[in-house]
Amino acid sequence: VYVPAGTYKITAQLTQPSGVRVVGESMDSSVLDYSTYSSQEPCIRADGSAGSSSSLTSNVVAGALTINVDSSGAGNGIVAGDRLLLGSHDAFHGLAYGAGANGTPPGEIVMVSSVAAPSGGHNVVTLQLPVQGNYVAANAGIVQRLTMTVGCGLENLTIRRAQADGTFGATYVLGERVRIANVRMLRASYAMLTLDSCIDSEVTGCDFSDCYYAA
Repeated sequence: VYVPAGTYKITAQLTQPSGVRVVGESMDSSVLDYSTYSSQEPCIRADGSAGSSSSLTSNVVAGALTINVDSSGAGNGIVAGDRLLLGSHDAFHGLAYGAGANGTPPGEIVMVSSVAAPSGGHNVVTLQLPVQGNYVAANAGIVQRLTMTVGCGLENLTIRRAQADGTFGATYVLGERVRIANVRMLRASYAMLTLDSCIDSEVTGCDFSDCYYAA
């Protein structure tokens, strides 16, 4: 979506589906003015979703390229190319602290390379990259299928809010290949930009002012 030079007053949240980028002429000339937007919610938002979950049937250690997943229920539908949330209450690496997106438990996002036919009550799922953390099957070890929002972003524009308590700028949850480039964000009192559980994404050339947390 191209935004020509100008100032555009917006009073409702913009939701970005997969594949939609909002691109202005330049950071200085294309302004999305949310100063009269009354909600504390983000001005711009893109959300993936976390679907049904299945259990790990054996422990997973850092560096593993395969995981064993209960083949009943949701675990029986995992296919090559899926994005999965791998987690447990014993997850301890850098991505594992606090609650995750959309109520998901802490953990890491992994990508499926192949899935062997069910045997002995579980699927053997081969991953594209090694696991980074340790996960204990007996301690609520889970695998959750994710639907990512892919290819969203903002480029070459300014987003301006009125500075009020608890306001947010732009938020991307469970995103893949999100690109935020050459964007100025002003006066969201809490967080100008949030990328929560996003992979293969980048933020470059941005300017954040008058906010509690920049990003």
